[in-house]
Amino acid sequence: MANIKRTKECVSSELLRLAAEGHPMTSTKVPSYLVRSAQTYFGSWKNAISELGITQTRAAYVETAAIRGAYENRRIWTDDVVSEALRMSSSDGITPMEFRKRFDPMGDALDRRFGGVLQACDYFGISRLPRDNTDPYKFAGHSFEEVLGDIFHEIGVHYVKERRGDCIPDFIVGDSWYDAKLSETTINLCKTVEKYEPNCESLTIVFLRGNKNADRKLTNKTRILHISHFLKRLPEKRQVHYNRKLDDILNTLNCEILNVA
Repeated sequence: MANIKRTKECVSSELLRLAAEGHPMTSTKVPSYLVRSAQTYFGSWKNAISELGITQTRAAYVETAAIRGAYENRRIWTDDVVSEALRMSSSDGITPMEFRKRFDPMGDALDRRFGGVLQACDYFGISRLPRDNTDPYKFAGHSFEEVLGDIFHEIGVHYVKERRGDCIPDFIVGDSWYDAKLSETTINLCKTVEKYEPNCESLTIVFLRGNKNADRKLTNKTRILHISHFLKRLPEKRQVHYNRKLDDILNTLNCEILNVA
């Protein structure tokens, strides 16, 4: 069968239609023939979505016949519904985990659209929900993941947060996964590399405590680097802003170590 020649206008129209229907507009979710055509006409996938004004991770959810057939009772999380739930939760002081339990499965929808519940709060101008700090290490880990996600947004790293089989990577960028760890020394002890590597093209582990110049290969697929690698891509004022947040996390960890000792 001969290859079908698609014009730039045809490709653009099809991509805009998918975006309007709420289809995940990442290169791994869009049909491969459209991605290849977009790369041909626009030079790259990133150029294509930029010129067409398509947002990869924050496209509004729109119900289609296919979705209705697969999820008969699925809710449509409109901006009004989402913002009301977030404002109520913020006023009540509930944590993101409690939010997910109370408004299941809205939390998954917010992961797809905004990158998480807290990022959705930022989008709607609502005070972020408080983290459950009963476990200082867990609280610090969540805080570090949030800071890394915010930095990714500022430097233009477009990611999604979703489950892939039995894995829940912190950030998915195309076929690459990123995972946030508090300490460089715990990387060799955790099961992340063993569990994640078979399911992704590459894995990057970003850590907070450890050698700030670290940037090395742990295996053929896994890279380890300090968060400063991304920080230095920000303007100086934003670096100061995030360094203060990271110092707060480190102070929390240091206080916990002193209390245990």
